[in-house]
Amino acid sequence: MPGTTPAIVPTPTTASSSPVAHPVRLRELWLLAVSMTISGHFTHWHIALLTVDVLSATAAFFALAAVFVVMVLTTAELNSVLPYAGGAYAITRRTLGFTAGYVVGTFSILVHLFYIADAVVTLVRIFVENASALQGLEPFLWFVTLMSMAILYRRSSRVFWGIVTLVGGSSLAILALYCLSALWLYRRSQAEPDPTRPKASAAKFLKIFPLPGWMFLGVEALGTITDLGNDNRVLASRAQRAYLYSLLLTSIVVFALSAALPPHELTSPLPFTQSFADTLGLSTPHASLLSAPAMYVTAYCLIGSCARILTSMASSGLLSRRLYRRIQRSESRTRDPSRKRTNDSALGTVCVVSYLLCLIAHYAKTQILFTVCLGFAFVSWMLQLVTYVTIRLSPRILQHAPYRSPFGIPGALFALIISLVAFISIIGGQHDGGVEDIVMASVGALLLLYYHYHIKKHQLMSSRERDLMLAILGNKATKSKPKPTPAAPARAPAPITVPAPSPEPEPTPASSVAVIAPAPGAPVDPSAPSPKLPSRPSLRRLPSFPEGEVVDMDVPYLPAAESEPVATQEPTPTLSPPPPRRAKTDSNVQTASSPPVATTGPPALSWGRSFFRSTGLERLREETERDLRSAVSGIWPSERSSHGRNR
Repeated sequence: MPGTTPAIVPTPTTASSSPVAHPVRLRELWLLAVSMTISGHFTHWHIALLTVDVLSATAAFFALAAVFVVMVLTTAELNSVLPYAGGAYAITRRTLGFTAGYVVGTFSILVHLFYIADAVVTLVRIFVENASALQGLEPFLWFVTLMSMAILYRRSSRVFWGIVTLVGGSSLAILALYCLSALWLYRRSQAEPDPTRPKASAAKFLKIFPLPGWMFLGVEALGTITDLGNDNRVLASRAQRAYLYSLLLTSIVVFALSAALPPHELTSPLPFTQSFADTLGLSTPHASLLSAPAMYVTAYCLIGSCARILTSMASSGLLSRRLYRRIQRSESRTRDPSRKRTNDSALGTVCVVSYLLCLIAHYAKTQILFTVCLGFAFVSWMLQLVTYVTIRLSPRILQHAPYRSPFGIPGALFALIISLVAFISIIGGQHDGGVEDIVMASVGALLLLYYHYHIKKHQLMSSRERDLMLAILGNKATKSKPKPTPAAPARAPAPITVPAPSPEPEPTPASSVAVIAPAPGAPVDPSAPSPKLPSRPSLRRLPSFPEGEVVDMDVPYLPAAESEPVATQEPTPTLSPPPPRRAKTDSNVQTASSPPVATTGPPALSWGRSFFRSTGLERLREETERDLRSAVSGIWPSERSSHGRNR
């Protein structure tokens, strides 16, 4: 029902889409994180340098670079302490609510799908430019490219990490080659300012402000590498920070060298093509082939990341449960550990939707879909930053985190403001007739309606989300829990001082007479009173009595007023048979020569006696206790008369 807490259902831990069968190393996770973002250096961002002056483009670049730095550091801090349950959407779901978590998950999937489609379309265009015989076969080439990625991803963990290492490392080498080429071109141009550069304006600056974000697109998938590291959160956090340092360095160097080049070096659809052609003496189509490895490895890595998020959302009921049941059946057919964690249905779904987006992008002849991709990315970034601020406000959740972001909440708020400005520039500054606004509003409305009328009634909580919930809500519950104080050591019972009896004791009331049982074989005096039942010795010291008075050590002493008789507080009898009678010997009983030990009784006893005495129930209490003790010990009424307690 709407508004109710989703049920917790157990799900197998193998329901993730990762081809890992062995523990991975830091270098592999670092290369994977770099590969998911590296193609952004090879496309789209250079339009900002062709639209406005260098100063305005530089300001936009550093603003979005600051957002990227904060995003990576906050993700590293969260992933170092919280278990993986599907990426950022699961943390947002357990922090900001189910609706916000659903929005983050669906928008992250849309960003991945748009990014995959963009990389595949660009890759096929590069091949078609170099082989004119492939003209018109683009749909078939998209299908072959996507299927090859899915098959290689599904093959084995050795193949997966081999492709990531080989192709990702090659992309970094090509990036270093571009830096050397741009530096050589810069020195050859003698660094003279170009008067043909366009001038900046407020409208142009607002339009190009989100474009440098292409260099950092894919950072929202950074949390999914925790699952690839066999849930080694510390290793994944270190890999994310290494990825931050390397990608930030490459992006700054690439942007600075590109801004120093003449504008004609950036006029190609791909920013590095003309520089490679001028430096290496290649034709433009052949020079564009150097950008192909980055496109392929980014799409290859994002397919797996998107499949993992899709699988986790399906296990929670946020997507079709039929998909997850198919995933479980496909996992039960294989015995290979590396293939058992890979979901054919999730990979197939990602490939099919990406292929449809490739068709739309090719035949629509517009860049609107990829502008919408940036808009969805900024919405996802903003919700992740709000999630981090919410968790950081509960310090006990992250108090044991191996890594803490140096920027904290102020840095997250600054990145949130920059992301909001970039999102506003997308929905209000592109001057495309509001097409981006219509597309984003339509997609968002459809997703929210589907969630409200269908998913909200059927959503569940997977076992991995349950672990995440215990990690978050359990720490919140202990926020105000006081520290345990050490228990006070138990005190030994104080010894009781009893005066030595005189040879001729004075007669005392029957309630305070202690009779010692005769030795075995000695004659028994029938007129002697029956001994009382042994009980736990009182912890209170009796006050000083006249010398020679004999006291019953089993009866607690309660001080009474002078005008009333002393009432005894006898222990409540139990229904167990009485132990054999023996002489009373207690190591705690001292003689009159022993020094007295000052003790005080609990105030509750005095208060209870005063209450009974004031209400007239004292005698009724004595009679009830006397009857109970008589019933247990088997004393007859005729024997009780010798104690002077008859009515």
